[in-house]
Amino acid sequence: MTLTPIFVMIVAALSLSAFAETEMVDPDATPETKALFENLKRTSDKRVLFGHQHATCYGIGWEGGDTNRSDVKTLTGSHPAVYGWDMGHTGTERMDRLIIEAFERGGINTISWHMENLATGKGAKDVKMGSVAALLPGGKHHGRLRKELDGFAGFVQTLEDRNGTLVPIIFRPWHEHTGNWFWWGSKTCTPEEYNQLWRFTVTYLRDEKKVHNLLYALSPSGNHFESEEEYENNRFPGYAYIDIVGFDNYLKDSEFSGMMARCATVSKLARKHGKVAALTEFGFRNGLTDCPDNQWYTHFLRELKKTPDAGGIAYGLIWRNGDKSHFWVPYPGQRNEKDFMTFYNDPMTVFEKDLPDMYKLRQ
Repeated sequence: MTLTPIFVMIVAALSLSAFAETEMVDPDATPETKALFENLKRTSDKRVLFGHQHATCYGIGWEGGDTNRSDVKTLTGSHPAVYGWDMGHTGTERMDRLIIEAFERGGINTISWHMENLATGKGAKDVKMGSVAALLPGGKHHGRLRKELDGFAGFVQTLEDRNGTLVPIIFRPWHEHTGNWFWWGSKTCTPEEYNQLWRFTVTYLRDEKKVHNLLYALSPSGNHFESEEEYENNRFPGYAYIDIVGFDNYLKDSEFSGMMARCATVSKLARKHGKVAALTEFGFRNGLTDCPDNQWYTHFLRELKKTPDAGGIAYGLIWRNGDKSHFWVPYPGQRNEKDFMTFYNDPMTVFEKDLPDMYKLRQ
């Protein structure tokens, strides 16, 4: 793929004056983090960056070893533009190296967190009522939350490249909170308790721990909003605490109308409030084996192009390739390989090798 002239013009039009207009959660963010925020905003209307969870950590039939390997690169010759990681699924001693290497290649990193229930010591899906309340300031187990955030702060503050530059991270905590399957979700806490949890997380990391290389992404479940009003009135901590207006949306078939409407919704909200819009998790599990035409990826693009405002998302992140019973990106010989290559070659999609410098504003 080659960059379209209009995309180059958009990037080239950026200037340092954009910093004065930046509406970021952290006004003291590092220059590279500010640049990433602005570049994501400016490029979102014409192209969409493709992301994959745990891309260089493991894939179909391989794990570890060659850190310059990914299932996406095996198919296309390029890594994804966006790399997804999770504090609860990948050991940090390995993840730090992969994050730094992705940054040094020009890629973008985003971290989610399937945190165990700190009030019970059980997993993220232990939905015991009152768990969030127990972790808020004044709660019985608040110290446990601080300890976890201390560890996270220490981790991201050591993510430096060979020149000592801190790696910007899109941080996506407490995701899919409008659903009822996580302990921070709708089954276990009130809307205000969730909002307090989000705001405390942001202010503690930014103000007390002095972490300045984060962008904060909100990602409710796509099954729980249709309109701008529903997005803003369902467990919404406020734009002062959000850089990226996102959502997670998985499909059981090739019906895209609801997803496209939600893409349009977050795109309009992002433009209105000076934020970035994103499809923070999406996909069709197991290589689209139930998709009748084997064209799920190109179908997704067609719908994105023809739906007003939907193309305003900056990036979309597909979930991980665990094995042949649990994967989202096709592998060589899988029946959706050809369709994925057509998706890759479309001028609208951006993979790592076609990224401009996302960490520097240009005159």
